[in-house]
Amino acid sequence: MNLQAQSPSLADHEKQFQRRSEVLSSKISSDIVLFDDEASCYFSMNEVGSRIWEALATPKTVSALSEELCLIFDVSREQAQKELCHFLDQLLSKNLISAS
Repeated sequence: MNLQAQSPSLADHEKQFQRRSEVLSSKISSDIVLFDDEASCYFSMNEVGSRIWEALATPKTVSALSEELCLIFDVSREQAQKELCHFLDQLLSKNLISAS
């Protein structure tokens, strides 16, 4: 199956993103390592990516995620949303998260 991910639109604040339960993750210091058994691939995330991954344990919108990032890191809401959408796009393209 060929999955084509579409970038989460900044205007689409109602779409909810959640990590796929089939993807295994393990925290190592402030980083997280993921293993996708379907694709037999490992992925590693830095501290920011790890915080996003942890937040995606439950369905979250772009708005909710960017608010969380602004509280944790010294970043503007606009910058947080821009980088978050790029990161979510990468996760979607690797089929590590789902959107509904």
